[in-house]
Amino acid sequence: MAKLNGRALSVAAVKKLRDGQTVYHREYTQGGGNEPMRFRVVSRVKTWKRDKNRVEVSLRHGLKDNVRITNPEHSSYLDTDLTRFTLTEWTPKAAKKSKGRRASGRRAFDPSEVQYYTQKIEGGEAAGKRAALEWFKETTGQDGIVTYIEAYKTSGPYAAFNVWVKPKRPGRRAAACKTVKFTTSDGERVSFKACGGKGRRNAGQRVKNSDVAAAWGYGRSKAAGHFRTDGRNLYSYNLLIGETVGGRKVLYEYTSKGMYRSNTTSTHVGRARPYADVVKQPK
Repeated sequence: MAKLNGRALSVAAVKKLRDGQTVYHREYTQGGGNEPMRFRVVSRVKTWKRDKNRVEVSLRHGLKDNVRITNPEHSSYLDTDLTRFTLTEWTPKAAKKSKGRRASGRRAFDPSEVQYYTQKIEGGEAAGKRAALEWFKETTGQDGIVTYIEAYKTSGPYAAFNVWVKPKRPGRRAAACKTVKFTTSDGERVSFKACGGKGRRNAGQRVKNSDVAAAWGYGRSKAAGHFRTDGRNLYSYNLLIGETVGGRKVLYEYTSKGMYRSNTTSTHVGRARPYADVVKQPK
């Protein structure tokens, strides 16, 4: 998991926040990786009489991206945890220049690479790499090598990984799509179409949110920033906003009409709505 910088916000510190005050994310950066991601307080701090240690406050990044942060035990997903933020403007370490990376620290993709998202698995990065290589072998019939891996923290010992794989033999590209079948740890038989994708990893084109929504509707894997799908499940950040149940696409109303999370998540739900068979209120 990525190292967190600065001192985490405490409940007492959140209670002292005022409208317009600046806080910083302890992991994410902006400006090409040269400065921490900044957020501005845009609401009064909400407290509870029956639970004096519970707090909630709204932050805004840029012009549109809003997020409500609260105590870890009340946080629905990772980026709403107040301990992920700090009042300290920390300085990111200079990115090392190496093959496969740009000086800014952003990932430089190879045209032969394909991207794979694991579901919640136990066993750390080794398990994530193993799952990706098995998928690559089954999908393409070729042996692959892992070129890059990112981890997404989830609950307990389980984690989801974003893995890039390319063929061992240079010059050969992975197959576009193939049906992958496997059995989960719960005994559920899963079948979905796995695709290498044609986003910035291959053609240098930007993958749009609408492309991810369409991929979910047609059972294909695709990702654009914090909006991703493996063809069955649809995620906004690490929040499950859509899934496939009995061949039907079920979308959860994480908007102002249901259980509001953030403007970004509401946008993701809106993009996926045309491809949903059923729209439900979140559980």
